Amino acid sequence: MDPWLLTVIYASPRMKKKGVQADTRKCLQFNRWINECNLMEVTTTGTKFTWRGPQWNGRDRVFKKLDRVLCNVSWRLRYHEGFAKVLPRVEFDHHPIIVIQENWTRGRDLMFLLSNITDNLKVWNKEVFGNIFKRKKELLARLNGIQNSPTYGYINFLESLEKELQDQLASTLYQEECLWNEAGHWIEDQENLSNMVRNFYLSLYHEDKPIRDPIISWTTYPQNLDKEQHKLSSPVLYSECKKALIFIWALIKGEDGYSTLFFQQNWDIVADSVYHYVNQVWSNPSLISSINNTFLVLIPKVDKPEFISQFRLIALWRTIHHNIIVAQEMVHSMARMKGREGPKISHLLFADNLLLFAEATIEQTHCIMHCLDLFCEASGQKINNQNTQIFFSKNVDEQLKSDIVQHTGYTPVNSFDKYLGANIASGRTTRGKFKTD
Repeated sequence: MDPWLLTVIYASPRMKKKGVQADTRKCLQFNRWINECNLMEVTTTGTKFTWRGPQWNGRDRVFKKLDRVLCNVSWRLRYHEGFAKVLPRVEFDHHPIIVIQENWTRGRDLMFLLSNITDNLKVWNKEVFGNIFKRKKELLARLNGIQNSPTYGYINFLESLEKELQDQLASTLYQEECLWNEAGHWIEDQENLSNMVRNFYLSLYHEDKPIRDPIISWTTYPQNLDKEQHKLSSPVLYSECKKALIFIWALIKGEDGYSTLFFQQNWDIVADSVYHYVNQVWSNPSLISSINNTFLVLIPKVDKPEFISQFRLIALWRTIHHNIIVAQEMVHSMARMKGREGPKISHLLFADNLLLFAEATIEQTHCIMHCLDLFCEASGQKINNQNTQIFFSKNVDEQLKSDIVQHTGYTPVNSFDKYLGANIASGRTTRGKFKTD
């Protein structure tokens, strides 16, 4: 027999709070029917009572367990760890119930399990959750039919039905909003746009000299010692794997859509598969290519951008707000500096965007230029002179400013209006300054 599930509502519960006593005869009758059909009740977690009755004439409100989930033996054998969870009640008198059936076989290959659960979620989304846009269209059509009815405003049933449909529509509209926030706006010619962006960055990051001579300096790392090499080549411990996962920000997610939060909250279930896969990658690093994809976001650098070069390519969007706040504080403090005091930090780095803070002297300028030249030589990257600017605090005299600008060749500016898309101009700090374009 195929596994199947049945959600049941009946009006003579065994469990209730307040009100008249339950009808024992009807409860026994219903239990006998369950046994005759070879059904069993699915374990339920959450609040005990699933229905809250109205309050009449100042009497006590009645609470009952009207909703139950039944299954046959085949379903229980297939989903032996499945259970039903009573969710919080929001607007209606009944609590919603969700059935959770485990689709994760402990110890199996991680990539196979992720692919399998993705397929199951797609089926659930199509057959259970349903099409949001289709549901919205049907609800609007039903509301239109009610409001155009000649008996509209005269029959209580139509008013009650209208209120119920409006509640369903409000929920559907919220789901639609969440979907658009997640997916963004539709692009008709997406393939051509993707190719244009990809080709731009392939050209931008193309190396003129793929093979470079090694750079030796006082900061060069020494050769790995035997002890350190042994430590790096030993298998990853279970505790190390769990600790590393806990410290990853929960909302970071990959191309497959599974965020770190998924693995953190389901660690007891997925632990063996994740641990096994981590050690596979540790011993064979090339395997990381199968899951190392990520989503990149293009953020405009200017109002109404017209070229790809006017966008900033980022992936770690969480860190960007931290950098913006620190940069704002640095610019604000530089506007109040006196004498030879300077900022307390040396740099802010985000992707290919770098802010350097230093004493306004020719010696410090020469040191910075030498470090940048050394970095370009070692990495193969280049400094974009057109986008590189110098901002001086007000306690630097004009002659020194002129000498530093001549030494660097960079453009002097009176203020930093934008950093990573946010307004960080000096002056009174307001909420609007932290809004990105």
